[in-house]
Amino acid sequence: METISDLAKAYNDGKDILMGTTAEFPKRPDGLIGLEKVYGFETGRANVRPMDLGLAYNALANGDLDTIAAQATDGQIAALGLKTLKDDKGFFPNYALTPRRAQGSARRESGPQGNARNGLEEAR
Repeated sequence: METISDLAKAYNDGKDILMGTTAEFPKRPDGLIGLEKVYGFETGRANVRPMDLGLAYNALANGDLDTIAAQATDGQIAALGLKTLKDDKGFFPNYALTPRRAQGSARRESGPQGNARNGLEEAR
């Protein structure tokens, strides 16, 4: 399997694929509900295993699950030798983040880390 479309086809072909997710992912329109709609498949309630995401990575690596709803930038993916499926229909938005402090919340801090943060504030 390389893409989410491949996963959808497997579900549609009747394969029994166990998916580990957070408790809220199956209930969200930007989670499993929307994913199933865009890709045209149903996991079936019996195939969804809500659990802590940290446990889900290990369960997948150990073969106790077939797939998980993961965070693509999580270090456990590489550490456990897992791979992510390509979102070939672009369902998930890019959640790339950058650190930022709210304006007015700056305070002077001491030490090496404080000096770096203070420099960021002064650069604005």
